[in-house]
Amino acid sequence: MVVVFWGITPLQSGIFATSTITLTENIPLWTSNASVPKTPLSVTSDIDYLYSVFGISWLNETLPPFMTREYALAPFGTTNPENLKNEETWTATTQLYGMDLDCDTAIAEDSNTNKGYTYSDPQMMRFYSGRGCRTQLIKSDISSSASYLAYYAGYYDNGYADYYLSPDCPKNSSHVSFIVWTKTRQQSTEPVGDAAALFCEPKYYYQDVKASVSASSGKVLNISVPSSKMPLPEGLFNSTTFETELTSGSQVTREREDVPSGIMPDPNHRLQDMDIMLPTNIYMVGYAIAAEKRRPADYLDPEVLKHSFQSAYRLLFARFFVDVLKSRSVKDTPHSGVRNYRTEAAILVPTFAYLVEGLLAMTAALATGLLYIHTRRPRKLTGDPAAIATTMSLVADSSELPGHFSGLEYLSHEEFERSLQCKNFRLAQPLHGQAYSLEVVDTQKKSYHFQFNQMFRKKRACRDGLKRDSPALATRPFEFGIPAAVGFITILLFLLVFIATLHKRVQILDGLPRPSANRLVRQLILNYIPTAVATFLEPVWVVLNRLLCILQPFEELRRGKAAPSASLTSTYTSLPPQLVFWRAFRAKHYILTAVCSMALLANLLAVSLSGLFFESTISKPTAQIFSQPYSPLLLRSLEQGFSVTNNSLDHFYVARTNVTLATQLPPWTDDGRFFLPFLPQTKGYQRYRASTSTFGVQLDCVQLLPETPNSVDFKLGSNGLGARLLVNMTREDGRSVSCQPRVITNHPSILSGSSPSDTNNISFQGVPRGSVGAELSVAMDSTAGNRSTTEDTNFCQELIVSGWLRANLSLIENQLLTSDQNVSILSSDQMFMGCRPSLRIGVSEVLVDELGHVMDASPTKVDDTKAQQYFKTRPTELYAYLTQSIANNGAIWHNDSFPSDWTNYLMKHMYNTTDMLDPTMSAPQFAVVMPRFQALYSMLSAILLGTNTDILFVPSNGSHIQGQVLLTTPRVFISKPMFIISQTILGMYLVVAVIMYIFRPGKFLPRLPTTIASVVSLVYRSHALADFKGTAQMPPKQREKHLEVLGNKYGYGRYIGTDGQAHVGIERQPLFVDLHKETDLGGGWI
Repeated sequence: MVVVFWGITPLQSGIFATSTITLTENIPLWTSNASVPKTPLSVTSDIDYLYSVFGISWLNETLPPFMTREYALAPFGTTNPENLKNEETWTATTQLYGMDLDCDTAIAEDSNTNKGYTYSDPQMMRFYSGRGCRTQLIKSDISSSASYLAYYAGYYDNGYADYYLSPDCPKNSSHVSFIVWTKTRQQSTEPVGDAAALFCEPKYYYQDVKASVSASSGKVLNISVPSSKMPLPEGLFNSTTFETELTSGSQVTREREDVPSGIMPDPNHRLQDMDIMLPTNIYMVGYAIAAEKRRPADYLDPEVLKHSFQSAYRLLFARFFVDVLKSRSVKDTPHSGVRNYRTEAAILVPTFAYLVEGLLAMTAALATGLLYIHTRRPRKLTGDPAAIATTMSLVADSSELPGHFSGLEYLSHEEFERSLQCKNFRLAQPLHGQAYSLEVVDTQKKSYHFQFNQMFRKKRACRDGLKRDSPALATRPFEFGIPAAVGFITILLFLLVFIATLHKRVQILDGLPRPSANRLVRQLILNYIPTAVATFLEPVWVVLNRLLCILQPFEELRRGKAAPSASLTSTYTSLPPQLVFWRAFRAKHYILTAVCSMALLANLLAVSLSGLFFESTISKPTAQIFSQPYSPLLLRSLEQGFSVTNNSLDHFYVARTNVTLATQLPPWTDDGRFFLPFLPQTKGYQRYRASTSTFGVQLDCVQLLPETPNSVDFKLGSNGLGARLLVNMTREDGRSVSCQPRVITNHPSILSGSSPSDTNNISFQGVPRGSVGAELSVAMDSTAGNRSTTEDTNFCQELIVSGWLRANLSLIENQLLTSDQNVSILSSDQMFMGCRPSLRIGVSEVLVDELGHVMDASPTKVDDTKAQQYFKTRPTELYAYLTQSIANNGAIWHNDSFPSDWTNYLMKHMYNTTDMLDPTMSAPQFAVVMPRFQALYSMLSAILLGTNTDILFVPSNGSHIQGQVLLTTPRVFISKPMFIISQTILGMYLVVAVIMYIFRPGKFLPRLPTTIASVVSLVYRSHALADFKGTAQMPPKQREKHLEVLGNKYGYGRYIGTDGQAHVGIERQPLFVDLHKETDLGGGWI
């Protein structure tokens, strides 16, 4: 029992630990391959892949499934993708599609390898290659204030390329491109500096590979290449279209699609700090720089230059081919693949496992030995000796036995043992067929067995004559004494309070420190010791339960009038104490029932305490001082000639990848606010937070209606390609201001076509025919021009006007589209609104990662003071800058639901609806559009502030703020379910223990009745023995029925025995006198 309680039970709690394992199984996976289409390939591609590559290169956009930066894979997957496991991966044989860039160094005519290049014609730089190409650059292009110049030219031209090679290369070199990276010269008379020039040709290929991908995201994890590269089949994809778009930076044939532009994203904003000049095709050079982001001087090395452009080509081709595979891949019959996934599993801790195995082996050996001994021993009893009735039946028919116990009932345990030390007893069968009875062996004829036993007994003098006529002090088991009660209840109370205190500390401190970094030590402290505590309590309850089982029949007898079934024939000690629950409950021994329950609950307590503690990783805040590189003071660049005109669309590109693919926003921005940066003193912290200044832009909008204080005058021109837009707005002081569109030509989609005239100040594109729609978003200026007051000019320049038009137009017969008065307006509908920004400046607590990306931020505590204090000049310049940057016009007649400008593109994807773009529907309602446009404006403003921090904010003079770094650390926590279970059980322990000790068995026995001799000494002269004569050979059920027939009641007390002397013991009712505590046996209360 000791091995089980204090060895196996606590050690088994430390056998298992949790760990993450990888499981592998074979499953059928379908694979796909790109098929050559039967119809001729389209010369138009979806321009979206170019924006995707821009996002991947510059904005950390996530790669599409089955693609890396170097290649695309033919997709594969399972037929049942719903039941994915944790971190599941698939491995299958598929096809890889990629490309290599084959480059030759361009040969310069009359070159001097040490000093650069010189030519007979001083105006030209001539290059040729072994592929038959011969091209030239104008040397004046190399004169620049920038330190470096980059050229890229492809073969084909679709009318948008500035520089191309088709006139300089033969047709068999139609895939060749020309790349130059050179140092510039400040004066035209200076020699050309170092240069790297390449003629390159892409080689497209495919090959069979064995690839592993993430099942949830399609991310490529690894590949193995068992086969060689094979050229792509002719007609699989249109390489001419692909290469022409790279040369021109534009679609081969511009068609309307989801992205509101037919050209590549402009990288100028990203390259403005690189000190390079890009006279032609900035797009491919931008992709090449984004691929590796090296210093400009590095690209003078031809190998570096080749590798950078090859990386850009591969990324562009892989992304382009992803779309090819989407439209042209064909699924094959499922083939065998491999599925791997990670799962939490229980693992064995070797040290604990070996110890438990050894103890189990020992226990099994001992149990086997006990079973063997049990089966070999003779069995002569007909009843269970655990019942008092069985013992009484064994002595009831003996005439000699009572004489050997005369006067022994008053002896203490030690005296009683010594008085019987020299006597030998046995179960004897006087005649064959008669029942066994207890007899005394003749002391002169000791058996060999008796003599052998005597060798191991302690040598003490026989005390046959020891007798006592008066009672000794009554005894009670130590376990039911006051010291044991106080000690046990104190331990239970301490455990309750200790665990509750730990739980409170865990809540206050957000976990407790790990006791050790060693797993074995942690298992010992967090699992073994708590389980050992539970297993220590279990034997305590078992011992108390066992003692109650022994004493319960005597308690019934002490009360008197006890039925035999509740006292003499009860067999509580014949079973393990925990298993007598039902017997005690039926006998209405409720305290014994409760104690049995506590012994049973000890197993549940061991389980709950073994799982009480668990480890988890948390972020622990630690105080830190942060530096702030910028002050909360805006418009630093106004002193350096700050202009409200912004040529970049970069903020739209950032918003696009965030809205469509949930890519992170720029550092220090969320979807509506910019947070003034703060940096830790040392790098390496993954997360940190502090309270910092917050800048957000709120847009206040009103609907513009004719003949109202805030009105719009919109009149479409007679040919449908021009319109007049005038807006009258009421200022805060009540004055009316008239505004008109500001003429901007920096955006390709803004005001293209004829210049606005006095009549028409907006130009439209598209075909004004049928049911069409158009959207526009324009920045405004005062109609008074130079005569306008400063307040009116500022008011109009802060204003952004957005409109949604619906019309049914028809061409007048025999009129050309370009002629005047050729469009008839059958019906029209429109909705205009005017919006002005205002800053929301305050303080927020923001949590960021190591790169400054916002992870969480509290609501802004808005500063109610005027915004002017945050500006070196006036807020108007910032408002005008934001408005001019976000106003993206559009103004294209369309009969589809594609957006014509970036603002409507973003709102379409933010709210997943085309209701604002559908020309078959009426113009959208102001109440619907306003909140969408406000949210978008706030987001774009935050992006503009976040990506232009260095030019908008004033540097600080070493300012610092207090904050916290969040250190990831493992901590120990308490499981709430296990805490509740363990506290409930310990609480029940405490209540039951208190009740048990209050109503503990009385102190009336001279010794514990744990031996046959002790029971015999209590009945040997009792008249009750007469009821048991002839019952020794009866089975227990028959004996119990016999006693029921007699109908006698029994009790424990003082009686006159069959020898006429006074005795204390078990007697038939009413032949005894009840005992009284503290008097009859002279025992103290303790």
